[in-house]
Parts: sequence; C-alpha cells; structure tokens
Amino acid sequence: MGFKRYDAFSKSSTGTSVQTVEGAALSISAFIFMLVLAVLELYSFFQVSVVEQIVLDNDFGTAQTNFSLDIDFVALKCDQVHVILEQTLKKEHQEVTSMFSLSGTSGCNVKGTIPIPKDSGSLSVAYMHPTSKSTLRLLKDLSDMFSFDTSHKINSLSFGSYFPGINNPLDDFTYNLATESSASRVWYQIKVVPTIYRSIDGSRIQSNQFSVSQYTKTFKRTKVTASTFSSGQVHIPGVYLQYDFSPIVIEKSETKKTLPQLITRLFALLGGTYAFAGLLDAFIYHSIRVKKID
Repeated sequence: MGFKRYDAFSKSSTGTSVQTVEGAALSISAFIFMLVLAVLELYSFFQVSVVEQIVLDNDFGTAQTNFSLDIDFVALKCDQVHVILEQTLKKEHQEVTSMFSLSGTSGCNVKGTIPIPKDSGSLSVAYMHPTSKSTLRLLKDLSDMFSFDTSHKINSLSFGSYFPGINNPLDDFTYNLATESSASRVWYQIKVVPTIYRSIDGSRIQSNQFSVSQYTKTFKRTKVTASTFSSGQVHIPGVYLQYDFSPIVIEKSETKKTLPQLITRLFALLGGTYAFAGLLDAFIYHSIRVKKID
C-alpha cells in the first residue's frame, strides 16, 4: 500500500474500503495544520490579554491625581525659573516653585510631583508670573526676558502611576529655540483620560493616559512699555502645560482563557478542520473517478 496507508479518509467503492495517494497527502497536510492550530491555541491560553471598556468618571472635578514633571532647560539658570499652577475652577494662580527640585549649573533641571484636581488647568515654567509683581517692577524685569531661552528637553511627564502598556508621548521630547534674538512661548495642550488598570491578580492601578498637541509662538525683541503691557501685547516666554481631564474613564482589565474555553476551541478548530478535509478529499476522489469514466 505504501504512501496510501496514511489516508485517513477511506472511501467506499463496491463494498470495499479504498485509500488513495491524494487522500494520504491531504491527510498529512490536515494533521500538520491541526497540530499548528493546537500549538497556537495552547500559546494563546497562557497569554494575558487586555480588554477595555469606557465608563463615566464619577470623581470628575473632585478627586486629585499626581502631575509629575522632569524637564531640562539647557540654557537657563535656576533663579530665572518660576513654576506656576493655574486652576480653572478656583480661578487662581499659585507659584509652586518650592514644590519642585531645581538643580544644575550650565542649565536647570526642574523636577517634581504636584497634586492637581481632575479638571482643567495649567502648569507653566515661565520667566515670571505676569501678576506676581507691580507693573513698574515687572516692566523693569521684562527688559531681560529675551534671556529666557525656552529650549528644553522633557525627560518625563505623567499623570498618575505607571501601568503596563502606558505610553507618555512627551517623554524624551526636545524643543530648541530657533534664534537667539527672539523668545518664545511653547504650549502643550494635553487631553487627559483617567484610566483604571486591573491586573490578573486582582490589583488595581488608578492612573491616566493623555494625548498632546504642541504650539509655539516666537516673538522678536521689542521695547516693553506700560501701554503695550496693559494691552496684552507683551508675551511672557515660557513653557505652558495646559491640561484638560475627560469626564470618562477607560477601564483596562487583564484576562486569560479558562480551561473549558481552551477545550471547546480545540474541539471546534480540530473537528472543523478534519470535517473540511474529509469533504475536500471526497470531492477530489469523486472528481478523479468521473474523469476516468469519461
């Protein structure tokens, strides 16, 4: 019988069982394919997948999260840096420089974590806060504002804790000021989506994901007067991180297939493959018989 004995789809002809070369080739191919399917299913069984769902955020506007920032200004001294927090609901500006660690000699590294409400607001690292001093003193200080070089590298920026698969798009982002004769304001408009990550072991991480758009306004050296300042024509150079929290929450949950699911899928895939191969073998066999009779 030779190779024909591997035919798993025996055909009946005049009361006897017939095995064919074509049937043997199809049988071997089908069993190899089923073996591959079984291995893939076993591999999938041991993998952890993540499913997502979207729900409303019941803590929107009330709960707080941590805003962590690590940014290097390559051409600034630390005494030029002021960190300002603006909260939209409270309609107030607050200098929070003391809550950050400022260090460096040739440049200045600003690093720290600050709690913020889950609402709209901004954190700015600027030359100075425009309402923090009297107008006369401010006009005098603004004469040196072109020395504030906004060239920077954001080493890391995050809202909340790390969780598997998180992507913080501003990590290792670099901005370089185009010319030394100008200053600039750099805006980062950040859309924050609260995220809850549930691990397979039952642990829960409450964090946030965000997307960002960056805008830059460059302005040349100009004389600062009381009229230009009061009319809003004076732009304070700095880096402005404007954030806006979404009222929805993305829930990510790790899941694994159960043993009954694995067994069900194996029977369905292997049984389906075997049945299809049997139909294909019967079609080939009868097609060859018809051709021989003709």
